[in-house]
Amino acid sequence: MNNLNLLFLGPPGVGKSTYARAVAKKYGIPAISAGKLLRAESRKTSSRGKIIKSYLDRGALVPNELVNDILIHRLKQEDCKNGLILDGTLSSLERAYLLHNNIKIAYVIYFKAPKKTILERIAGRRARVDDTPKVIERRITAYAKRNNQLTKSYQKQGILTVIDARPLAKEVIKQTISIINKYLESKKAHG
Repeated sequence: MNNLNLLFLGPPGVGKSTYARAVAKKYGIPAISAGKLLRAESRKTSSRGKIIKSYLDRGALVPNELVNDILIHRLKQEDCKNGLILDGTLSSLERAYLLHNNIKIAYVIYFKAPKKTILERIAGRRARVDDTPKVIERRITAYAKRNNQLTKSYQKQGILTVIDARPLAKEVIKQTISIINKYLESKKAHG
């Protein structure tokens, strides 16, 4: 299994991190989330950490240059050499192009669920301070605007599959693994 670089997309609260952790464990590759990397960086006392913290505290988007630097540094680490899962980190075509200069995305899975389902899930988790219905609705709307072009681009390349994320997580994970296995089999067949 050489360079299984996967990208998981979908609106905030759809379950990407849950799916990414399970799939990463199955294939022995790391799951990488820009959000988690940024939150970890914001806890550092470095000047970059303080700048990132100021954006996160306001609920504002961290500038692409900062996100890209942190991501690219993480992607070059040893544990990523056989593959990885990027958990919703490409929020714009600009970032996608920059990352594609550093890694090649093999396959993209878009997890789709209605806003109502997402809001119900988030109401149950409340893991983050900004997990309020109003903030989530804003994040979902912003996500849809930013990612529309990106998903169309992957669709044109023929490397995007959409999965219904409404069922229980274990069902979505099972379907995701099945799709990845089919991808790997077709890759082996075309060798």
